[in-house]
Amino acid sequence: MADSSLVFAVVLKSPEGCTDTASVKVTVDSLPSVTIPTPAPVLAGTDVLIEPVVSADVVSYDWSPPLYLNCTDCATPISTPLAPTTYTVTVKTAIGCTYSTSVTIKLLCLQSGVNMANAFSPNHDGNNDYFYPTGSGVKVVKSFQVYSRWGQLMYSRTNFPPNDFKMGWDGNLNGIPQPSDTYVFVAEMICFSGENFVLKGTVELLR
Repeated sequence: MADSSLVFAVVLKSPEGCTDTASVKVTVDSLPSVTIPTPAPVLAGTDVLIEPVVSADVVSYDWSPPLYLNCTDCATPISTPLAPTTYTVTVKTAIGCTYSTSVTIKLLCLQSGVNMANAFSPNHDGNNDYFYPTGSGVKVVKSFQVYSRWGQLMYSRTNFPPNDFKMGWDGNLNGIPQPSDTYVFVAEMICFSGENFVLKGTVELLR
């Protein structure tokens, strides 16, 4: 919106009844403009560049909330969201005119974001000793079970974060090392978006 000028007529009147007329020119400064293209949904923990399109008179930016942002006063912040988040930016001109708009960062809930090893070797060498869910986009592993090929429950754990080997199966049952074999797993995941999915598959225990 371009600057505009208005002319007002002012009538001055003295206590004695004398009058005079004058004109006053008032310049109305334009508001800045800002729009933000909505980024494509991403897996939780993925960097998202937020790129607003602004008018040439914008000199400063104020982003809120600061959650997951790498800066709150820059033109193009990067968000690394762990939950769906709506950001509001307020832009300002050199003479103090402001304008605000918002954008929402949405998250994906994809099975492809989770990795389950196809084999592990619990020999305590510090390498691939545990079998557990890894990846991104998952807030919590609601349940995780490992069974023998005959359906015997080898391991079960609930409500833990992914990427934590301490929550994985070490290849033992009641403290007894289990033999090399193919085992079956079932894992239910809850995403940061609130959605959930179930992964099923097999894993080779190697000794």
